[in-house]
Amino acid sequence: MDLSRSYTFWSGVIGGAFLTTATHGTDQLMVQRYLCANRPGHARKALLWSGALIFAQFVLFLLIGVMLYVYYTGYAPGEIAAFTQNGRLLTDRVFPHFIVTHLPPGVVGLVLAAIFAAAMSTLSSSLNSSSAAALGDFYIR
Repeated sequence: MDLSRSYTFWSGVIGGAFLTTATHGTDQLMVQRYLCANRPGHARKALLWSGALIFAQFVLFLLIGVMLYVYYTGYAPGEIAAFTQNGRLLTDRVFPHFIVTHLPPGVVGLVLAAIFAAAMSTLSSSLNSSSAAALGDFYIR
């Protein structure tokens, strides 16, 4: 919670808010959603709800990171060596290590399925947006 440090919860929240604000106005996927609304009021409401939900999702991800930090520094400091290499902490390995070593087998499958489903849905919506833009800009003309 210290504002003088570089990587804090608040820097993540503020940075995420700016990132979300930037992508909500320029991302083809988001713009398509606004253009599908039948009235400007509905588009405005969709924008606000989307921003609020993405903010809540971002806070959830930050809290998961904080909880992993507390777990590995306070309750299982001996396991930090599993994702440390040459004295450097490999932060991209912390959550996968936790999933594989501490979750029950059925929950591991559900988490992996959720990760793959989220990745595939993001990819399919991005491909759909790109194809709609290409069709509208090049083929229909």
